[in-house]
Amino acid sequence: MYTYLIVDDEMIERKGIRMLLSWMNIRENILEASNGEEALEVFEKEKIDVLLTDINMPFMDGIELLSRIHEEYPGTETVIFSGYDEFSYAKKAISYGVSAYILKPVNPEEFKKVVGEITEKLAKSEREEKRKDESMEFLREHLLYLMVNGQSRSTMQEKTQMLLDMSFVRDFCRMVLLECANNYFEQVNSEQIENCASHSRYFSDELDAQNFYQKEEQMFDVFLCIWYTIFMKKDMFTINKNGLSYGRGYVNSLQYHLVWCTKYRKKVLKDEIDVECKEMLESLAQEYKFQILAMEVMPDHIHLLVDCRPQFYISDMIKIMKGNLARQMFLLHPELKKELWGGHLWNPSYCAVTVSDRSREQVLAYIEGQKEKSR
Repeated sequence: MYTYLIVDDEMIERKGIRMLLSWMNIRENILEASNGEEALEVFEKEKIDVLLTDINMPFMDGIELLSRIHEEYPGTETVIFSGYDEFSYAKKAISYGVSAYILKPVNPEEFKKVVGEITEKLAKSEREEKRKDESMEFLREHLLYLMVNGQSRSTMQEKTQMLLDMSFVRDFCRMVLLECANNYFEQVNSEQIENCASHSRYFSDELDAQNFYQKEEQMFDVFLCIWYTIFMKKDMFTINKNGLSYGRGYVNSLQYHLVWCTKYRKKVLKDEIDVECKEMLESLAQEYKFQILAMEVMPDHIHLLVDCRPQFYISDMIKIMKGNLARQMFLLHPELKKELWGGHLWNPSYCAVTVSDRSREQVLAYIEGQKEKSR
């Protein structure tokens, strides 16, 4: 459906053109203006496909109007109706890309032929634009497919620089679909999901991200694993880097050497307190389902070698252990609050180091040797 604008200072002439359009079953999207200035106001508000204008009008004549339309609204089809059979008018009209120059009184058959040709021209242009858009969309999809399969962006830019600007790639976000065999995503609590969703541009395709979980610090090894599989052409199940085992969309056997100290390095973890600390830590490990591979409680600090599941943030795990230990210790030994100013058992800092297969034995020996060093 196209929009027509009839411009003539005589109402009877505008009605006559409207009647000729109705004979061609064009009765909708027909607008009118009495001079060139009014016509420009209509152009500012509406998208006009076909302009039908007289030449001799007050304020702004048809030739001046054509000049403005040619400059400001290129692509508009224009038809001039005039009682002047002069070459100068026709010459100017042609310079502004006029589709047809019809003398008054208008011959209905000539009018029908001209408008029919313009309508077909617009329809053909639309079809060509649609085919062009479809071709460009196919080309974009093909280029994205090549990029996913390892083709470099610079190489594709060289091949397509005359056809397509590769800047469209910036509109896309990198996404990874992860599938886990151990209900990893389903075990994440709703608070963590909401917090993650509020800080992330990634989305899952189910239940508004309720089965989705992503955090850069935690998931780096997962993406590294996928990157190795795609770009290095290695089997995801056999890659072993830095002592980590890779599975179908998750990382397991994550081992950390953890160390944290008492407040002010006070030597309060001694006598029966060190034994109680170990028992409490074993209980926490059982409750939160992580494994303590080695542990030593020194008077002013604690060493742990732990093996935890991928869904644990190591910072959260340390908070759980330090918080629970402090609470239970102050209940069992209220005198500690007097010795530790402010009632804080632990220094807020801690050390967490990932452990590889090569360094694991060294860490175990180091932790086991702590008691000997303190003697």
